[in-house]
Amino acid sequence: MKSFRTICAIAIAAIAAALAASCSRQQPAPAQAPFEALFPMRVGQKSFLARLACSDGEKAQGLMFVKSLPQDHGMLFVYQTPQRASFWMKNTFIALDIGFFDKDGVLLGVEKLYPHNLDPVRSAGDNVVYCLEANAGWFEKNGVKSGDRLDKALLDAAIAARTGKREK
Repeated sequence: MKSFRTICAIAIAAIAAALAASCSRQQPAPAQAPFEALFPMRVGQKSFLARLACSDGEKAQGLMFVKSLPQDHGMLFVYQTPQRASFWMKNTFIALDIGFFDKDGVLLGVEKLYPHNLDPVRSAGDNVVYCLEANAGWFEKNGVKSGDRLDKALLDAAIAARTGKREK
């Protein structure tokens, strides 16, 4: 009888320990959306879909080797700190426009990017945090101009989904 009670006590203690350990475990980090994921965005009154380039490797790759970009699609580059942004078109087959945005999502200016051009295209200022590449003429065609703002709620949600981190 004693051995049966001892075995039961040990089993109950083991079960209790397992339950306690499983309850105290931290929740796993949310899964990060892949680089290829598209997120709904808006600048001014214009909605579009964008891939986000958040890591240095993703930013370096950008739209290289892409042969076409669907209408109302783009790539949004996300920087951790304000800076002067510089882009070139190595191995990029499509003509693009690039919009430079500050930390509040305000469009500061738009520049043209030409396929395979290795000359750097730089932002006018050193306060850029977001850059949006879209098909050539997209900004003008859609009436998106300097002073228009990215929808920060959509942007912050997309960044959180890509990185697992919430913007401050």
